[in-house]
Amino acid sequence: MGTTSKVPSPCQISQRRRIFKLADVVNGVIPATIAVLNGIIKVGLSKTEFKKLSEQSYNKLLKISRRDLSFVISQGLSGGTTISSTIAIAKAMNLPVIATGGMGGVHRDSDISMDISADLKQLGEASIAVVCSGIKSLLDVSKTLEYLETISVPVITIGSSSKFPAFLCQETYEGLESHLHLKNVRSASELIVIEKYLQSEIGTLIAVPVPKKFSMKPEEVEKIIEKIKTETTGIKGQNVTPFFLKQLSELSSNQTKHSNIALLKNNAEVAAELAICLNLNRRKKYISNKYADTVSFNNKLPVC
Repeated sequence: MGTTSKVPSPCQISQRRRIFKLADVVNGVIPATIAVLNGIIKVGLSKTEFKKLSEQSYNKLLKISRRDLSFVISQGLSGGTTISSTIAIAKAMNLPVIATGGMGGVHRDSDISMDISADLKQLGEASIAVVCSGIKSLLDVSKTLEYLETISVPVITIGSSSKFPAFLCQETYEGLESHLHLKNVRSASELIVIEKYLQSEIGTLIAVPVPKKFSMKPEEVEKIIEKIKTETTGIKGQNVTPFFLKQLSELSSNQTKHSNIALLKNNAEVAAELAICLNLNRRKKYISNKYADTVSFNNKLPVC
């Protein structure tokens, strides 16, 4: 199981270690935090490596997207991986599940800026399940869901509600519905296994709402976002999201920090449970092919 991270501070590193230790203890999985250290991809960080990562100068640590991965490795640099690069690494290592906080997506001004996260394209090209708390609130969630539909990525909300979560909120400001709604992780795992049987190279987005106790009100978050938007002039590309999240934290009196920690813990537990269910369900047979012994490329194929 992999995870993504923005440039980690010592505090974030400590939190992440506790989160994955929790997943390990509760569900018996082997969590593998992914990062790049001195030009080496690390799939699973030791305590010492966590410490090294946190002690490096902030300016020397990079936010590594998929397009930057080979450059960072070739130059011997270090940094945290975005969802897009984590998916690429997880695919290469045959890791079926990634846990993260909020998914990247289509930016609100995409009709002008053409700013669409590489996370989406990468998810559409790898048979990996990304467990998250929906799309980050500062993005255009509606357009992001439309994009995911276009590239055939199943979007599933797990829990009692069919509402699609918006990162720090249990639902979006518009009250958008998820394409699919399943009440438990086991059902989601069966869907993913069937996708693999169909030899699909398309990922799955598993949306898990932040625990209700830590959920922020969508209208409050939207109000803060509208205020922040007036201050983003001149900020572009990879710097937009970090700026928004920092401002959001300050304007919410650090409430976002507590919500973020809670949803990361919850997502790690769900991802761990999903990994176990996938391992159990892969033994099931979902396709019966009575032509298995007779059909070849030289014969006529049966009509479906």
